[in-house]
Amino acid sequence: MVSASPSEAASTMLHLSTLGVQAVIWMIWSVTPLSYLYLAGSYAAYKGQLPSWMPPHPFPRLHYGYLFYALCEVVFSFYHAYLVTKVQQPGPPPNFSKKLLRTVLIRALETGMDDEDEDEDVNADISGTISRAESMERLGGSESNAARNGMRMRRRERTTSGSSDVKALGSGSTSPIPLSQTPSRAPSPIAGHSRLRASSVLPSFAVARPLDKDDVRARRFRDELAMWFIDARPEDVTARAVERWLAWSLYAKELEEVEVEAENSRVIREQHASATLRRGLPRLSSGATVAAAVDNVMPPTPTISPPPSPLPPSHESFPPSPMPGREDFGESRRAHQRAEEIGRKLDEEDQTSTEAVEAARTAAEYAAGWSKPGARLEFLLWCREMFEARQGFEFPRRATSWNESVGEDEESIKNAPHARAMRLTIDPVRVQSRPLACYLFANALSRFTVMRAKSNGFSLEQEGRLRYLIRRPPRWTRQLAEARDARTASLHRPIIFLHGLGIGLGQYSTLINQLATSHLASPHPILVPLFPATSQDIFDDNFLNPVGHHEMTATLRVIIQKEHWHRCGITILSHSMGTIVGSWLVKSLGALVRRMCIVDPVCFSLWVPVVIGNFLYNKPDTPVRHLMRYFVGTELGTAHALSRHFNWASNILWPREEIQNLLSPHHTRIYLSEQDAILDAKANRRYLRSFGMKDASEGGGLTMAKGAAHGEVLMAGGRHMRDILAWLDEPDA
Repeated sequence: MVSASPSEAASTMLHLSTLGVQAVIWMIWSVTPLSYLYLAGSYAAYKGQLPSWMPPHPFPRLHYGYLFYALCEVVFSFYHAYLVTKVQQPGPPPNFSKKLLRTVLIRALETGMDDEDEDEDVNADISGTISRAESMERLGGSESNAARNGMRMRRRERTTSGSSDVKALGSGSTSPIPLSQTPSRAPSPIAGHSRLRASSVLPSFAVARPLDKDDVRARRFRDELAMWFIDARPEDVTARAVERWLAWSLYAKELEEVEVEAENSRVIREQHASATLRRGLPRLSSGATVAAAVDNVMPPTPTISPPPSPLPPSHESFPPSPMPGREDFGESRRAHQRAEEIGRKLDEEDQTSTEAVEAARTAAEYAAGWSKPGARLEFLLWCREMFEARQGFEFPRRATSWNESVGEDEESIKNAPHARAMRLTIDPVRVQSRPLACYLFANALSRFTVMRAKSNGFSLEQEGRLRYLIRRPPRWTRQLAEARDARTASLHRPIIFLHGLGIGLGQYSTLINQLATSHLASPHPILVPLFPATSQDIFDDNFLNPVGHHEMTATLRVIIQKEHWHRCGITILSHSMGTIVGSWLVKSLGALVRRMCIVDPVCFSLWVPVVIGNFLYNKPDTPVRHLMRYFVGTELGTAHALSRHFNWASNILWPREEIQNLLSPHHTRIYLSEQDAILDAKANRRYLRSFGMKDASEGGGLTMAKGAAHGEVLMAGGRHMRDILAWLDEPDA
């Protein structure tokens, strides 16, 4: 008899455990249809129409209890179905400027170019490029400026003076030399890319150090991009498929909408040009007069202020605060109320279809860089060419899986079956029904956690639409937090905990209890914002109206000002989806965030669809992912928040550019879970180490929790949780 190998035994156990999890999920899901059957059977019994072989219920009181719940379940199922239909409506469209999208794109594409294990001499000075030191000198003489720029610029020469110059993003124009005259080591992969050739700023891989398609960095990028396409191999990703994906990721639109917009703009401009010529205006051979005349008859550019940034408000300043004992919340309070109101309106603006909002949005396109006819389509094609340069070859027009029935003409290519991409905010919201009992249980657990926290000194308060728990130590004073002595001040610095999505605050019950009962509670104020939209709090007014990033940061600034924390700074502890809110605060508050501990981050490398793939698209392949998909990923509120209110360009956190003191383990700690079913912990570790972070074993602030699952780092009594509590109470030097 041949015994099974260990791998076969493990596979069998995994299969059995998966079947067990699926059975549990099916049993919970079946509560609703069984309630329908029970209600129908009870009605038949009431009418005396039950079969003779079916005896009456032996426990009448229990029967009425079941009957009452079944009736509630049936009514709730109709309400839930109505909400599922409601959330299918499109979410707020993004309001990103061209400059922002270009900067974010180039930063993302430059990621991985300097990986030490892939290219040791990537920073070497080569002909036709600017060295790192020279680039820093030209960009202002500081490494931080070069880091913010996020790329190595290629050298451009002014044809008029012959002097070299560098054109940074948003700077004035220069006259580029032809690409054929730009020396490089290998043939450029963008030789036929007119849009990239016309660009004055390009990353190194586009011209200076062109990548070969077999380069490990090009292959990795190609594989990561293919992850956006469901069940598709890299060779099946066509140019048209990428353009469709780009139309969503840049504008939350279908590609056909962008093409129609460009065509309509072209037709309108041609009509204005014809009208201008018919009026007998002079026409020069150069066409300059015609262009000027066309501009005269085109609709004038509205005089407006720049559009509201899609990023959280800047961290420029807080209103001046009075001296202790002379607090007067008059003007500063009103200023923050105005900021909060502006933030709320920015987040709700796109949900209103009035003519005024539509006119304002049209006007904002001028300031955002989209006023030129066909600007969106041109930028989209520029992005596609940039992708082709990054992977070392052009996307094929035809997929390898197509047969000869697909013609070579442009129309046939457009109508062919291209690889289907994940397009989070325009795809249907994926929701699986669940019984009322699931929501009752989650809400009861959260209510119990709040009651327990209140018994430990927390109070439940509300600012605007944001509810939060706050604990104010009896002996904490503003003077202690603002003490000149750094050690004294740091020992009284407020802590903000930002929880993740799931079943609500209940899953963090032990953590909040530990914070409230540990030695941290005595000197440190603690703030815990509540996020009902991702906490299965279906009875909350804001369940399907999540607080957006503008309103969230504006409201938290009000709270920080009111509590006098804007002078002493704050410490942020964030987990999972809470790291997104943490990234908003870092962008908004800047240096006010003195220290931060990030656990299981989902705010890094958002151009790789690991999180949304595992959560919403990929077929679950483990018992944990089956549980996560049903109980969290396809829950109504969570699915709606992710599918209609996830703005990747504002959610992403850039470690080097936005985290101050990234390399200091006293100021920045990041914990990754080795067995995380949501994130790619190893890829995140490699990404963070590329910025100079070191593992904890090397004296750095990066920790890979061996064998830990998502969220296990924060388990009360665990080694890592003890480390976090000790770090939170660690004084400044």
